[in-house]
Amino acid sequence: MRLDLTEGSITKHIKTIAIPASIGFFFNTMFNVVDTYFGGKLGDTALAGLSASFPAFFIIIAASTGISTATTALVSNHLGKKDAVQAKEYYVQGIFMGIISGIILTIIGLYFSRPLLQIMNLPADVLDYALDYLNLIFIGTPFFILAGILNAYLNAQGNTKIFRNLLIVAFFLNIILDPWFMYGGFGIPAMGIQGIAFATVLVQMIECGYLAYYLKGQGVLSGQIKNFRLKVSIMKEILVQAIPSSLNMMSIAIGTYIINYFIAVFGADAIAGYGVAIRIEQIALIPSIGLNIAALSIIGQNNGAHKFDRIQETIRKAIELGLYALAFSIFIVVFLGRDIIAQFSPSQNISEIGMNYLYVSLFIFMAYVISFVSASALQGIKYPNRALWTGVLRQIILPLIVFPIVIYKLSGGLEGVWISLLIINWIGAIISFIIAEKSIAQREREYHIKHSPII
Repeated sequence: MRLDLTEGSITKHIKTIAIPASIGFFFNTMFNVVDTYFGGKLGDTALAGLSASFPAFFIIIAASTGISTATTALVSNHLGKKDAVQAKEYYVQGIFMGIISGIILTIIGLYFSRPLLQIMNLPADVLDYALDYLNLIFIGTPFFILAGILNAYLNAQGNTKIFRNLLIVAFFLNIILDPWFMYGGFGIPAMGIQGIAFATVLVQMIECGYLAYYLKGQGVLSGQIKNFRLKVSIMKEILVQAIPSSLNMMSIAIGTYIINYFIAVFGADAIAGYGVAIRIEQIALIPSIGLNIAALSIIGQNNGAHKFDRIQETIRKAIELGLYALAFSIFIVVFLGRDIIAQFSPSQNISEIGMNYLYVSLFIFMAYVISFVSASALQGIKYPNRALWTGVLRQIILPLIVFPIVIYKLSGGLEGVWISLLIINWIGAIISFIIAEKSIAQREREYHIKHSPII
């Protein structure tokens, strides 16, 4: 299924793309919850090792997101120009880049996994569990990256249903594989925490195999692999798009460290309460991720077609539809938040801290939507560096300015951290929106100057 996103109702296109994508990402989030659940069955030390491995694992996520987002943006631009040949050319070059990047990250990851974890001063037994898990994950890096890039062509077409179905199947498959590989049976030896990692890598391999099979059947890869020739100019263009996107993801990780640094001042319960609340917030934000994917696909195609009015309309409609996503977020927080927190910790204090943050986060939600959609717009019109700098502003620069003022100068306490996050995200959202609007206007001026008749 390929949607011509340069024609027809913008609202309908957003819903067609965003709803399946949101459902898929819900199951992807629950996939990770399943891993955490079974990790806890191995004991608190194993669970700590699993949690400690996440910052290093985030490197893979950042690389995968960067290259797949870049490939989606460039392919959708060429589809918007009705140039399917060039779209496939960019796609195959992106696949090649993903494979090479995956191999390089595997080598680097295996070599540096121990130093990366030792920085965190982990106890020896926790470190051992983390290494057992992480080393297997790094071996599977090429498949994590390749799955995202293979899906990039489908996203560029506006087809999010295939990957949604895959993520649903992956979730249920993981429920079966995790305990099987952990405890062994039916010819499989007991692998403990390595079993969780092996199950994750195997699921990624299955996803890659199915996506390649499906895309070949659709004619997307027909003749492309056999006749592949490395195109340095295309690879460079993909890198120009991918590096800022990956660095933007890295800034999120750095931003998380900054937030935790200031929260740690208020004790272990504050860290635990915020950590649990973030898990719930991630579920509440799932619809906004769907809007983000839809905006990138639609804006990319319309930028290729030079339909700048539709780009502006996409931004407006995506933000409007964010209000419906906010309703979902309110339901998760108000009606389910406290019960979900109780599943992680029986502490009343942790529960109160977590809920206090979640109530404030409801007022931040639309700032997230505006920031995500604005970043998608900048990616779609090929200004990835501007998306990077707005991300750095929101994740690193503003927190380093606002947190000390509110917490120390104004004696804001722990509630001051939540208020700081509210201020930071809204300032970041407004600036991101303004930059996106000005960048679209700049693209339109450049196009008209280039195509205006010479007198």
